[in-house]
Amino acid sequence: MRTFTKYPTINSLITSHLRLRLTTTICSRRNVLLILFLITLPLLFQAIHIHFFYKQCQFDTDEIASIPVILIALGRSGSSITWDTMSRLTGSINKDPTIAYEVTGQTRVKSEQFFSDIKSQIGSRWAVLRLCHIQKKWPKDTGIIGFQWKPYKVSLEHEYGIGAFKDMGNQLNPPIRVVYLIRNPLDRRTSNIRHEANKGITAHCTVDDLDCIENHKKTSKGGVQLPTGHELKAWLTTDTKAVRNVSSLLSMNGVRYIEVSYEKLYNHQSEDAEEWMRIFQFLGRGPAEGLSMADVRETFSMAATTVASRNETISNFADVEKSLRNTEYEHFLYD
Repeated sequence: MRTFTKYPTINSLITSHLRLRLTTTICSRRNVLLILFLITLPLLFQAIHIHFFYKQCQFDTDEIASIPVILIALGRSGSSITWDTMSRLTGSINKDPTIAYEVTGQTRVKSEQFFSDIKSQIGSRWAVLRLCHIQKKWPKDTGIIGFQWKPYKVSLEHEYGIGAFKDMGNQLNPPIRVVYLIRNPLDRRTSNIRHEANKGITAHCTVDDLDCIENHKKTSKGGVQLPTGHELKAWLTTDTKAVRNVSSLLSMNGVRYIEVSYEKLYNHQSEDAEEWMRIFQFLGRGPAEGLSMADVRETFSMAATTVASRNETISNFADVEKSLRNTEYEHFLYD
């Protein structure tokens, strides 16, 4: 450092300046370190939270606790009433039914967002870990616990969606059970169109809500118009492939699942409860034999809002029938 012996005041000023610069540099570095620490602190706590809150979760076994179940179904397929009924018939008679939220998203956009938000530390373990924590929240005699998964393409093609199926297949004690609920695509699309056109009306009605039931009946009068010709057949081709793809993914990954039909579960003209008993046999809980539809209907908390035939719910049924006659999709007209 250059000094000015003849000018002590200048020397003092230079020394003070250098000390100030050194002090400022040290403080700046400390501030940078402090800022970095404050930025990384939440990430550190998040990692600790994930490690202890998720990875340490241990299932209770089937013998002493509720069964982990995932209900896979597209919208307007009766998933809410199906879960509610399964829960009521598998749990303690004095207990309220469990609730299965649509955790993967009610729409394609929400489903895409859900999978994008999954932390890499959790990854494909999200489904099994979520089931484990849901099980911990409910009493042990509730029968079944779980959530709903709408099988949008975006979720089935995401690495954490594919990985979740593999993880479910590897979970043995207790095993993860999947109920895959399928509805006739013509009825499902009809219901979706009617629901979109009447968004001011609630999606479901409780059995004692007469005003809600009456509003639904009014909106279903006259039916809705479906596409015909090539457009209808192209859509059915895509939809059928999507349904088969879910079954293939479940089978390929060793997931324990059962495929059930909405039409067989809710056929108001039949007293056959065989499809319901198939579910309870698969779950290993609930009335697996001797069950009647009268027994099942007694547990319904939601009312049927449409019982009309397809030639009433589809206003252009004759054109739809003509489009599908002598094709592989003709059976959808009458099944």
